Parts: sequence; structure tokens; C-alpha cells
Amino acid sequence: MKQYLDAVKYVLENGTRKENRTGVDTLSAFNVNYTVDLKKGFPLMTTKSVSWKNIVVEMLWFLSGSANLKLLEKHNCKFWDPWKDQWGHLGPVYGKQWRRWETLHLKTKNTFENNFTIKPRQKGESKKVADVGIYTLNDRRDLPFGELLYNTWSEMLYRCYDKNRKHYKWYGGNGVHVCERWHDFKSFVHDVQLLDGWHLKRIFPDEYSLDKDFNRSNMYGPDTCIWLSEKEQRLNNTTTKLIRVTRPDGIQFVTLDVAGVCSDYDLDVSTVHKVLKGVRKDSKNFKFSYEPYPEDTLPRVRINDQIHDVIAQLKTNSLSRRMIVSAWNPSEIHLMKLPPCHSMYVINVQKDKYGENEICLHLTQRSADIALGVPYNIASYSLLIELFARFSGMRAGRFGHTMVDAHIYTGKPDGSMSEYDHIPGLREQLTRTPKALPKLIISDDIKCLNDVEALMKEDTATIMSKFILEGYDPDPAIKFKVAV
Repeated sequence: MKQYLDAVKYVLENGTRKENRTGVDTLSAFNVNYTVDLKKGFPLMTTKSVSWKNIVVEMLWFLSGSANLKLLEKHNCKFWDPWKDQWGHLGPVYGKQWRRWETLHLKTKNTFENNFTIKPRQKGESKKVADVGIYTLNDRRDLPFGELLYNTWSEMLYRCYDKNRKHYKWYGGNGVHVCERWHDFKSFVHDVQLLDGWHLKRIFPDEYSLDKDFNRSNMYGPDTCIWLSEKEQRLNNTTTKLIRVTRPDGIQFVTLDVAGVCSDYDLDVSTVHKVLKGVRKDSKNFKFSYEPYPEDTLPRVRINDQIHDVIAQLKTNSLSRRMIVSAWNPSEIHLMKLPPCHSMYVINVQKDKYGENEICLHLTQRSADIALGVPYNIASYSLLIELFARFSGMRAGRFGHTMVDAHIYTGKPDGSMSEYDHIPGLREQLTRTPKALPKLIISDDIKCLNDVEALMKEDTATIMSKFILEGYDPDPAIKFKVAV
């Protein structure tokens, strides 16, 4: 691929020797940029062989939201092994931030007086909420998203005011009520489309629900409710407590998501609960304890799913300039064995020459290992563009890449060779002529993110059968040793 080879030449000709944390010097150049048009073929390197399996499996791992290496191990992908710690962990790296960026809050209880009364449904009466507000069947059919929101509205009223409903004792019987404005279906439909998370609810209707408990309110209303994912609602309940985790290396952090921590670090949930109860001292040398917080407050957590957010915006506001996914989470950098090199990307929809929308992606990479990492980064994020295009029904467009510190590992300062010297291999690669790029064919089975998540449970052969590279005929591989 010419753009890559041009970047190699640029760094070789313009890079300056630079020391770094690995102890192996590099030739380093600042702000190296290029763009690749995916309509001209899939940009997997042809001047040397690159493992397509590793690229596909790694991207599935990112999209899974996992920080556990088990998925990679299952498919014999070992390229992350040099960075794992003595317990086999990497910390909360890429996928964790893409799918589970956590923000902790402490919320004080807000109580609103209920000044509205409603005649309870009498035995034998229709279950339709006919005596609440102004409601007709046509409202449900004609109002924007009326069909989607009707069940949310009616169930909210039933559990607050219908004593015959089994959930009444936890809602209406416990002082929970609905603001007077929301007894009118039209007002409810208008207001909930302005709440935080609505763009997610309308694209992932089964995964997000109306919630007042995050704000610790006893009233459903436009000032108290947000749309939360099922996982967020499970975590933000009255029994959830803030947990302090102490890793075997002594690094500490606090969380509400004990199950998530257990998944990331391959711990047993029941054993961790025994540690919290004082029955056990630790779980695989991980220690857990309850973290105190001020009286009259409860801990709350927002889990931002950045991939959900991008997909929702692509379907509801595709011209947005705010479709950004960041792996660089300052509050968790200290927990990561290797802070993210490809730190953030921006999705941007443009019109092609036929006036059709195409998805473009710009990757900002703070640190770019030209010989080893960049060929994978190009193909990995190009695959991600193809997946976003599939999820949104658009075409794949262009991949833009900015390498802030583009570097090539080099020999020793005295001019002698080093086992980590990548320059000879890259010079060999520059003598080779790029071939035609392959064509990527993604199975018709892959239509949405749920299809990708389901695929992660399959064996390697099944996964690779969904991502076929047609016409890939690379030159032989060139071996480079990684500097850790």
C-alpha cells in the first residue's frame, strides 16, 4: 500500500533519534498523516504478509467490551502477551473504554409531593388507562414513537396507581408517583424524547428503559428521569454499595460493578462476595472492601457505551461532528499495563460523488510503531469502518490516520545492530512492489452489533468464514521483534 510505504520513507528520511521508555532508541517523526480510500480495496498490507485472523479477532475483542484476554487466547492470538502482567492482565484497555466507560456519582435523595389523585381501576374494568389524561388509540398510532412509548407510559401509570398490579407495593404503595403533566400521553411522548439517552432508546429499544432511580427521585417526570441501559439499572439500586478494589500490585480503584471487575480479572464472583463478608482474605490476591460515602447519599454509576452512541447517532443524526470514541480515560490510565496507543477516533459522514452517504473514520494515534503496529492499525480500523457501514446501511468511505509520534526502532547509538532494529526489514519492504488490494466480503449474517457479539462465542473457523478476503496475495512476512 503506497500510503504506508510513503510514511516509512518519510520517517526514515526525516526521523531523529529519540530515547523512550523501552530502552531501545527510535527514529521519530511528528505528525505523519495519510488517507486511504476503502472503495479502492481493503487496505491490508501486500508488501508483506499480515495475519488477517489476528486483526479480525482483536477487533471482535475490542467490540466485546472485555478487558480479559480469554477471547484472544481462545483463538491463539498472542500479540498482546508481551504486555500482560504477571497475573495475565492488561487492565481496562480499549474495549473496556469503548463499551464500559464508567463515571461515578453520589446522589442525594429528591422527594416530590404527590398532589395528583386517580380513581383506581375497579374490578372488572378494562385494563386500559382510560381515566388518566387525554388518551385515544389514534394518539398511540399517530404520535411520533407513540407505539414505542405506549407500553412505557401505561406500565408507569399502572404500577404507581393500580393497586391490583403486583408491582404497585414497590411503586405507588411506596409513595412513587407520576407528575401531573405525564398523565397526558401526548405530553409524555414529547418530553421523553428530550431526555438524556433518548437517541439510544429509539435505536436499541429493548436495551434502554426510563429510570428515575438514578436521580433518587420518588416521581416520574421530565426533571427526574433519564434513559438507562439494563446494566446501569441493575447497578444503580438501593442495595448497591461502593467497593474498593486492591490489585495484587497494590494499585487501588473504586467501582459499583463487581461482576465487571471479576470478568476483567478472571475472578469468581461468589468468592469476591465472601471476601466482602469477611469470610475470605482475598480472591487470587485481589482484596475487596466496602468504601464509605456520606450519609443521605447513594453511589450511582453511568456506563457510557461509546459504540452504541456512534451507531445511534449514525442512524438518527448522521451528519453530527460529535461521533467520537476515546480509549484514553485519564482516570484509569494508571490501571492499564500499556496506555492506548491508538487513543481516539472520530466518525464523519461525507457525501460521495453520487451524493450517497459514506462513513469515514479518522484515527489519532499518540504512538505509532511503524514496522509492527501500523499495518495492523490500518486494517483494524478499516474493518471497523466496514462494520459501522454495515450497521448503518451506508457505504464505507475513507480512513484517515494521524500518527503523532511515528517511530521506527533502530540500532544502537554507536551504529551497531540491535535485535530490535527494524530499519533493515523496512528497507527490504521498500524494495517490494505493492500489489492490488484484496476485497473484503462480510457475511450477510452480520447486520447489527448483536450479530457481532453473538459471533464472539463461535470457534475461529466460524468467525473467519464471516470475513473473507478475496484476492489477498501478499509477499512473504518480515519478522520484527517488539520492544516492550
